[in-house]
Amino acid sequence: MKLYRKQTGLALIIILTLALVGGLSWLLLNLNKRQYQTSQHMQTAIALAEAKEALLGYAASYDRQFNSDGILSGYYGFLPCPDYNTGAILEGEQDGNCGGTERNKVGRLPWRTLGITPLRDGAGECLWYAVSGNYKVSPRADLLNWDSAGRFVFQIGDDLGGTSHVVGTLVTTSPPFDPQRPIAAIIAPGKRLSGQDRKPPSDPDKTKICGGNYTTSHYLELENNIIGEKTFTYGSLDIDKNAVENIINSQPYNSVINDSIIYITQEELWEAISRRQDFVQQLQCLTQVVGHCVANYGRNYQRLPWPASVNVTDYRLDEKYEDNSGLTSLGRLPNLLEKSKQDLAPLSITQDALLLKKITPPLPDKPYYYFSCDLSQLGSNLSQCPNDNIIKNSELIKCDGTNKDDCLLNKNKSIEIIARLWQNWKDHLFYQVSAPYQINNAITPALTMPICNSNCLTVNGLEYAAVILFAGKREPQQLRLDYPDKTTKEQLTYYLDAANADTDSSFIHKITNRELTDDFAICIGGTNLEKEQVIPCPE
Repeated sequence: MKLYRKQTGLALIIILTLALVGGLSWLLLNLNKRQYQTSQHMQTAIALAEAKEALLGYAASYDRQFNSDGILSGYYGFLPCPDYNTGAILEGEQDGNCGGTERNKVGRLPWRTLGITPLRDGAGECLWYAVSGNYKVSPRADLLNWDSAGRFVFQIGDDLGGTSHVVGTLVTTSPPFDPQRPIAAIIAPGKRLSGQDRKPPSDPDKTKICGGNYTTSHYLELENNIIGEKTFTYGSLDIDKNAVENIINSQPYNSVINDSIIYITQEELWEAISRRQDFVQQLQCLTQVVGHCVANYGRNYQRLPWPASVNVTDYRLDEKYEDNSGLTSLGRLPNLLEKSKQDLAPLSITQDALLLKKITPPLPDKPYYYFSCDLSQLGSNLSQCPNDNIIKNSELIKCDGTNKDDCLLNKNKSIEIIARLWQNWKDHLFYQVSAPYQINNAITPALTMPICNSNCLTVNGLEYAAVILFAGKREPQQLRLDYPDKTTKEQLTYYLDAANADTDSSFIHKITNRELTDDFAICIGGTNLEKEQVIPCPE
């Protein structure tokens, strides 16, 4: 009896010991598994962060890069195309032309283009990358600046394939207007899930570094693998205002969606660019150069062109910035000056009259674009610009009546740089003409240069023939929704400081303690346009 009790007690101890050992083994196994998973997640997080930093650096320095056309000065904020290997392109290089205009695109991260080594997630897979159609380098959008919103909505996926926690609003109607839609996403595909085939292609050399293949659905889940397939009608007013695409991020240890994602916002990208002092100077330089273009017009025709309407039909397109005959209030800086040409005729400004005044440029016989305006007198002024390439190319081709065609065929690099800046920031330029310099001022003789005499626009109390304003960065209470929500682009108060957006004839300009959100103003002299009087307005 005593022996039985001793054996029973010993068996209980053995059972408890085995249970304890088993429990400890299970605990250690799970701890090791969780530690391994944590290590994988850390590796993934590090790789994603490095990729994001590289992409921001690429966008912030894009204007300093070169391509087959030479230096890309004048372009800011563009992101590379993904690597989706359509041809004889090296692994890790961006594909040169990624889809249709303003169409989103997804592929592998172009690590070679970014100048970094291949980045891998915790599962050993190379990273993938999606870019908004308006931010990709090719084909470029007609306009890209710090108001350009992204085309993605960021969501969190659950184990059932559902989503929640949206980051990136579709439509906003009142302040605050953030969070902004992401403009790009870096994606860690994680380990292969059921149904995914990551075998190399028939030509394994195409993926000899990263391995696997370029089939998106074998790496990304749900909506992540069809990015770029949403139907966009580029250039149509019927485009869906919510034509964005979802990006699904996984929760930890998700067995249905295991894509780990980090995204880049519009604010993050432009903050990186705005830290460059020469960037702000370049925008100020653009404003001053187009001011010289306006002054050139006045010196030639004794009047200044009409402004364009604030509510252009499509603010992205150069040809939509048409002058508006009789517009005496503040408008946008025009690009197409057909109405001004028509209104010059009744003033008897003929070619013979111009020759008598020894004015060589003819009356405009074709649309007059700012990137073909006469910049021949701007060599000294361009030295104020921060871009070395403008300074080096300051011997500008004369676009006068004798060699204008040749000039248009062989544009000087300096003109091209200004053109690129204008094309991407044209919606930020506003312009108003004083009454004496408006084309309908039929003073006699017709070629008499007007002067200001208490009847011109004023800036900080001084009179000027015209004023050009560059709208600063958007304030939190201002809304500049992307196309097709163009109604917000038609409100001056969403662009300009309150004192400049009203309907009076006075403006303010701030020099000291300037912020990115402050308007920058260029004044065109109101005493004698035959002299070079295009200056930053005094404070």
